[in-house]
Amino acid sequence: DDPLLDAKKPQMNAASGYSSLSNGEEGDQAAREMGDVAAAEGGGELGYPPRSRNPETLRGKAYELAFAKSEAGHIFEYCILLTILIATISFVLSTVEELNTPEGTMAFNTIETICVIIFTVEYVLRLWTVVEDPDKKKAHMAAWTMRLSFVFEFLSLVDLASFLPYYIDLVMGPGNEIENTSALRALRLFRVLKAEKYVVAFAMFGEVWEENKHILMYTGVLALILWIVMASLFWLLEKDNPNHEGAFETVPNSLFMTAIIFGGEWCRCDFTPMGKVVGVVMCWFGINIFAVPIGIIASGFEQVSSRRKKENA
Repeated sequence: DDPLLDAKKPQMNAASGYSSLSNGEEGDQAAREMGDVAAAEGGGELGYPPRSRNPETLRGKAYELAFAKSEAGHIFEYCILLTILIATISFVLSTVEELNTPEGTMAFNTIETICVIIFTVEYVLRLWTVVEDPDKKKAHMAAWTMRLSFVFEFLSLVDLASFLPYYIDLVMGPGNEIENTSALRALRLFRVLKAEKYVVAFAMFGEVWEENKHILMYTGVLALILWIVMASLFWLLEKDNPNHEGAFETVPNSLFMTAIIFGGEWCRCDFTPMGKVVGVVMCWFGINIFAVPIGIIASGFEQVSSRRKKENA
């Protein structure tokens, strides 16, 4: 009941709390559990402090290598891109019958095995080190959550599809190979988009899309409606025309032929009089509808390019 002691209790409690917070990892864990760290200080959605990344540790150095965050990482990235191109060229050449000699087949298999090993090492390295990502938005995520999120990213799925069929074939043994699994490995070519010198153009296209996506979506929906309507009219007017050999016999068939005509290629010319009218009307609408997004995209690229030049000036 000492008034002086009661007055000092808040200060003692605050000092005790400060001491516990400054007591290494236990204090950090307590702050995480209580959510007392302000998001304004760089925390995640739950107010946790950002996950620190130590580039001096083995995993930190591996992260800089796998995600091209250092000079060695950039060299590693371009080595991976070279491997992608070699694997893709090997896949393309392996489909040439004249090259499928015993020696050629052995060479293609050797190249594929080496490339798959490299791709596997890269994937495992990325999966192991992704928890070193300093992104503040991921600061509150557990390590297993970050790895699971990484696995289901589009490019990670492409990476997985590029080498997983090889191991499936290997496990199943000779004679039980899954048909055309080699084609999945060609998906590795999409990883070329990760190179910085290729990403710039696609990043610009992303900005153009974000700034004009509504009108592009409107014109896309309008073109889809016009495509279906015109295909239905062609089916109605030309389904019994023997000159087309069943090209407009059904609406799905008519959709295919109409899409070709939309592109300006009149692979069928023996239309009935009403069919010719529909074709002319479709061409007129098609030119005007497709001219809108083309003009928007061209103008958008010009605006984004000018803005980037001003920012870099």
